[in-house]
Order: sequence, then C-alpha cells, then structure tokens
Amino acid sequence: MDQNQIVKSERKEILTIKDICRIFDLSISAVYKLTHGKKIPYYKPGGGKVYFKRSEVENYFLSNRIASQDEIERRATQHSLSA
Repeated sequence: MDQNQIVKSERKEILTIKDICRIFDLSISAVYKLTHGKKIPYYKPGGGKVYFKRSEVENYFLSNRIASQDEIERRATQHSLSA
C-alpha cells in the first residue's frame, strides 16, 4: 500500500475491519472480539461484510477517560478552595 492509499484510508468515514486494524493498531481477532461482544458499534448490510463508522469507533476508543494525577490534584485544590 502506497502513502497515497494510507492517507485516503485515514480520512474514510466508513471503515472495514482491515482499516480498523491499521488505524488503531489492533489485530483482526481483537476487532472480532469487540464486535462479537457488542462492545463496538458496527454495520452488517445484507448480513455480509462488517463496516464501521469512523466517528463511532473513535468515540468508543476515547470513552472512559482517566484523568491524570495533575488534573486530579488541580480539582482537589479547587474544591478545597471553594469549600
């Protein structure tokens, strides 16, 4: 795959399993586990090939954000000052 094709796939809104693997550095089996466990939304038109919407996949991978220690300390300081 040349650089032009990589850039095009990076901008696609509808992704295949191979796109997901390449963009998010996952194995095919990891993606299948996510779909099988209904952890990640996907589309299967006509019961065939599996497709993903980029924004939904990104939202999944960016969910359950864990704050950094610095953020936690800042919030604690703000809270104690406002109390």
